[in-house]
Amino acid sequence: MVMVTSDTLMALDRGDVAALALLDLSATFDTVDHAILLHRLRESYGISGGVLAWISLYVTDRQQSVCHGGMLSAQEYIMLGVPQGSVLGPLLFVLYAADLVSLIADHRLHSHLYADDTQVYGWSSPTDANALQVNTSQCIQDVVQWTSSNRLQLNAQKTEFIWCASACRHHYIPHGDVQVGHDSVCPNPLARDLGMYVDGAMTMRTHINHVLSSSYGALRKIRSIMPSLPSHALNTHALNTLVTALVHSWLDYCNVVFAGLPACDIQLLQSVLNTAVRLVAGSSPRDHVTCLLCDRHWLPVKQRDEYKLCTIVHHCFYGDAPACLAELITTSAASTGRAGLRSAASGAVAVPRTTVSFGDRSFAVAGPRARNKLPPPLRRVHSAATFKRQLKTFLNLITLLPDIVRRPCCVLAPTSP
Repeated sequence: MVMVTSDTLMALDRGDVAALALLDLSATFDTVDHAILLHRLRESYGISGGVLAWISLYVTDRQQSVCHGGMLSAQEYIMLGVPQGSVLGPLLFVLYAADLVSLIADHRLHSHLYADDTQVYGWSSPTDANALQVNTSQCIQDVVQWTSSNRLQLNAQKTEFIWCASACRHHYIPHGDVQVGHDSVCPNPLARDLGMYVDGAMTMRTHINHVLSSSYGALRKIRSIMPSLPSHALNTHALNTLVTALVHSWLDYCNVVFAGLPACDIQLLQSVLNTAVRLVAGSSPRDHVTCLLCDRHWLPVKQRDEYKLCTIVHHCFYGDAPACLAELITTSAASTGRAGLRSAASGAVAVPRTTVSFGDRSFAVAGPRARNKLPPPLRRVHSAATFKRQLKTFLNLITLLPDIVRRPCCVLAPTSP
């Protein structure tokens, strides 16, 4: 999602329009053909000998039965599919469907696959939007043919298609449907992609409203069970764990897309965190949250976004991030004509140029800017665990120090790992 949104925002920044198709496969793990899988492992990945024989024994000759009402059916052999509930099941399916990437690339489109979810997207100048739609439709038709020949089925009912464009270029967007097999898919103004809501204008307002609704709903449930908790457990580890699991998870999921959003949107998310910390601390709504956040080492929403950005960029530097993200991050020293600048010597990251606010929100721009704000000693930390610990302490100091000076009650303790 970081890569998809970053590419889309950079395309809108250049004045292009973008098309995003979200393809859904039906019962993918249950319909993998064993013979095709083993042939692909041998021909495409060079797996042979004992390793291929071991995988063959793993996926074939499996049996299943059904238990209902205390009665157990006879066992039947499983002729298709990979074992679910294991670490190898999703991996084998990814290898099985990897040819989709090259098929989509042949249409000059981009793709990202997460298990059985396939995202196909591309962009063009506004005047070529009709050609982009035709190309996307043809690509999807080829995907349908590929899935049919590999015993997979594309679910047209759950396939979504969305156009992304700025307000001034919205009139260039075609109104025709996209063909998915024998069905037609009408473009939607909103799409749900891996739990994140994407709107055509990339404002993220719908996703923010969904986060607010889910977070406040979780807080209401937590408040309702508080009388059932032992008195000594209130405002302690048990309550803190519930809030972290049920509220922080919503605020932190793919929060890279919140970078560069207007302050009013960030404040809406911050209000959730303020309510959560007051609930954990047992304080009144009038109490200032700075001391409460400081005591629990909870970063404000804006700093949580910066923490995620800096962490991903750190992984890009040290080879732990996907190659598509790592390619977006280059040092100033590696940029043409910048080897002698002080920014190159300090380990700063090159920031691409943008024209409007869309580009500033992309990971390709927001990530380097967030890292360049860090002090040079912190940027040179190699260990991921140490970097995260020191980064959190740094963000706490930078964001909370003014309030700590005004309010002596806020004493910043060392951050735990």
